[in-house]
Amino acid sequence: MKKRKAGLFCWFAGGILLCGAAVMIIAYFAIKSDTEKANTALLAAGISLLVVSLVIMFIGYRIAFVAGKGQKGDWAKYRSYPQGDIEDYQKELEEIRSKFAGDGNPQENVFPKRYFTGSGPLYDFNVIKNGKIYYAYLVEAANAILTNKNLASSVMPAVVVYSTDEYYEKNPLALREIVKKIYTDMRDDSEWYINEKVKDDSEEGRELILSSVMVYRNHLPTGYLSDALIPIVANPDKSTSVFVVDFKYWTDNFIGNFANRRFMKTKIGIANPSEKQ
Repeated sequence: MKKRKAGLFCWFAGGILLCGAAVMIIAYFAIKSDTEKANTALLAAGISLLVVSLVIMFIGYRIAFVAGKGQKGDWAKYRSYPQGDIEDYQKELEEIRSKFAGDGNPQENVFPKRYFTGSGPLYDFNVIKNGKIYYAYLVEAANAILTNKNLASSVMPAVVVYSTDEYYEKNPLALREIVKKIYTDMRDDSEWYINEKVKDDSEEGRELILSSVMVYRNHLPTGYLSDALIPIVANPDKSTSVFVVDFKYWTDNFIGNFANRRFMKTKIGIANPSEKQ
């Protein structure tokens, strides 16, 4: 995060210098000088400042937003993590919850805000302290967060569906079939989804929650949404926000499955055959 702040500082400093260069160049054309020499000096200074500002902005962009070889190497190594079938999803989730709860640093899982129009309610970081971890399934996401080619530290929006019902702790991949229906019924507007409740097709009518979420690349083992099943922290009764749980709390097996897109490929089953999806 410190590296990103340094990059952003360079980016904004370069922007200020760019404005100064623009003023000098405009002044060259707008203001008549007593001598042609003075005019030429003003133009030369403006062009020099323009070049310097663009170089500084480029360096800042590379530092703040572009993944370096080391970072891409870190992302790549997680593809070699174990990819065993998860036989007990609820046990896997409890392990993630335990690791998350065992970290006493209140700043964990917090990331730099990136504002989009009306996105303020999606940044309630209090939910990290008073929320609970659930499985969520990706419904849709901004194209930029579906690749790790650049913008390494950016925050991009996505939409997920999850449930607080214990059934989906045991059978999270059942959310995949529900997503197909939700996606076709999604509204065609720019409004954020904030704790919008829907029902599944079971006889019990289990409650599902559709939410927009800001996804931070550095909280994903591959730097992008390489799979659709993710652990999130939420408290739909008290907060408007949902956050992806930092992958350092995930199990190695979950990381390996996510990095290799196995959740999207896994045949859907249920923990208790007597239960209906």
